[in-house]
Amino acid sequence: MSSFSGWGPTDDGRLVPVVVAPGVNVVSAVGSSTDGSQGYATLSGTSQATPSVSGISTLIHDQRKRLNPSATRLRPATVKAILTQTALDLGNRGPDFQFGYGRVNAQGAIDLVRADGFHEDQMTANGQVREYGINVPTGQPVLKVTLAWDDYPGSSLAAKELVNDLDIELIDPKGIIYRPWLLDPVNPSTAATTGFDRTNNIEQVFVTSPVSGKWTVRVRGFQVPQVPQTYSLAASPPIDKSPFPSISGFNPVYDKDGATVPTFVFVFGSKFVVGATQVSVNGINQPIMQVIDENLLIFQLPSGNGARLDYLSSHGFISCPTRSRLPCITARTSTRSVSTRYITR
Repeated sequence: MSSFSGWGPTDDGRLVPVVVAPGVNVVSAVGSSTDGSQGYATLSGTSQATPSVSGISTLIHDQRKRLNPSATRLRPATVKAILTQTALDLGNRGPDFQFGYGRVNAQGAIDLVRADGFHEDQMTANGQVREYGINVPTGQPVLKVTLAWDDYPGSSLAAKELVNDLDIELIDPKGIIYRPWLLDPVNPSTAATTGFDRTNNIEQVFVTSPVSGKWTVRVRGFQVPQVPQTYSLAASPPIDKSPFPSISGFNPVYDKDGATVPTFVFVFGSKFVVGATQVSVNGINQPIMQVIDENLLIFQLPSGNGARLDYLSSHGFISCPTRSRLPCITARTSTRSVSTRYITR
């Protein structure tokens, strides 16, 4: 990193730079020349780094248009997510206040566009949750997903410029949750950890040696006073762009019994969306309100606390006492698989 480059954080703790590009001793156009240099000179500065990022961004738009001529122009947040997702990490592992997420990578960005590794969506309510599947093959070295959004304007000199605060999490097939990189602006040289980011409008979850199978990408509108709020995802491997049923105002719990068959449990107001074929609450069969597909259905959960949810999934009998905390305790026998999941109501 050059000695004259600006480093972060900003006054309110945001990450800058987000990405970096070569800008030292770059052969640059200088217009007409009378000294025999043919209009070129070796220069350094943001005027040299910015054209690299602008050029790659243009290539991203161009590649998208070639692949899908009728597609609308990508949102700024989408380009930002793609550049961040494919950047080559420099400095401390993960983002840092010196290099951001790393150096822009033209080939990686174009390859991600060709692989359809991005998705655009939006939040329409505060507290809304949207979830997507992502299939991780055996031997995948890294699972990485970036979330970015074009935030509404903040207030001048505010202690916190972020207006709408979104969260991203990854949930593996066993229900383990992975959260995004998190930096400490009070100690800017400290390496990134993970946790809830309440400052930036870009977040990234990075998992090394992920287990194979169906993962869940969860995007939550933690605090969204201004709606609608569009957002963009970039992922390697690509996500399934068909979201699971949208949830407003409640935190969902992803439940998976056994090693291969996913069972979904979502808090849907006072309803649950459950991967099952038979449902009872406190021993009483419940009418099915809607069948989403062969494994997902919606039914009404009676009011009150302490209800016990029992259902037969394609992998065995599942029993879930509805309480207020995680985690899941799983016991297996030779005749059935019993999964106990504490569910937020």
